[in-house]
Parts: sequence; C-alpha cells; structure tokens
Amino acid sequence: MISFVPKSPLIGELHVDHHCHLARRVPDGRFRVPCLIAIHHDASGNAHDLALSYASGVGGGRSGIITAETKAEMKRVLKDIQTGKFTSEWMQEYRAGAARFKAIRRNNDSHDIEAVGAKLREMMPWICKNKLVDRARN
Repeated sequence: MISFVPKSPLIGELHVDHHCHLARRVPDGRFRVPCLIAIHHDASGNAHDLALSYASGVGGGRSGIITAETKAEMKRVLKDIQTGKFTSEWMQEYRAGAARFKAIRRNNDSHDIEAVGAKLREMMPWICKNKLVDRARN
C-alpha cells in the first residue's frame, strides 16, 4: 500500500483523486508542488518505484519528492538546530580541531563529481573572475 500526497504551502494537501490537475497546471515552471510519498506495505517489491512514478506524473518530480524517512530526518535535524544541540556539537568539533569535518571535506573533494565540475568550470572563464570561494584561504 502506497500513499503520495502533493503538498503546497498555498493550497495545503491536494487530495490526489480530485486535485492532481492543480499540481500539473504549471507549464511556465514558476510554481511546482512537491510530493510526499509513504510506503505502508510493499507486497510487490515495487511500491517505492510505483509511488515515485505517480508522484512524478502529477509534477512532483520537478519540485521534489520527499519520502517519509526524509521527512522524519528533516524534523530531527530541525529539532537539533532549535534545541541548540547542533551548535553544541559543532562547537565541540571545532574546538577539537574539526577532524571529522575535515575528513568529510576531503572525502567530498575526492568525489568524481569534483573532477567533472573542475573541467566544466574551466570551460566557463567568467566564473573564475568572480570566485565565490577562495580555495587558497578556505
């Protein structure tokens, strides 16, 4: 059993059986409706793919498809920020030399996408003129 719900801060939840046309009615691309998908029971083994298909079919693929797990993790992270837990952990990490943070940064820097990005940036000389990040200092 799957559920997918187009959501919008402007119109709340769209009831899929009546209002899917509202989610699709955005040909200019300026307003998109993200979708939340949830899988209650996956008898076929294809429920996740089917839910993604339905959500994409009503326009959610252009704006974002959020799983129940993603939503729960976002709530957890938000709570950590609101309670100050994130700041406390970050300050401890920083005072200890930021070893974990630096390891994550090294790992990200060695990812294949960074090599592709460097090649693409070389093809766009106007980007180098107004660098957002000075790699010599950061």
